[in-house]
Amino acid sequence: MQCSFKSELIAQCGGNEDIAWAVFFHLREDSLEWLKREVPALEHRVPVALIHGGDSDLVRDCLWSMPC
Repeated sequence: MQCSFKSELIAQCGGNEDIAWAVFFHLREDSLEWLKREVPALEHRVPVALIHGGDSDLVRDCLWSMPC
């Protein structure tokens, strides 16, 4: 499956392509929405805010702990 919103997704992920592809792998068409909502696994914090605030590793850890 191709990501039709690749540029926007990478931008929302602060240029972190590894995060962008992990988000897309798990959430597909809901990727951009997921980045902008409170996530219980992140203690109800917003992934895009964490990424742009310098805490991208928290988002990575969350994504990498999701089952395939």
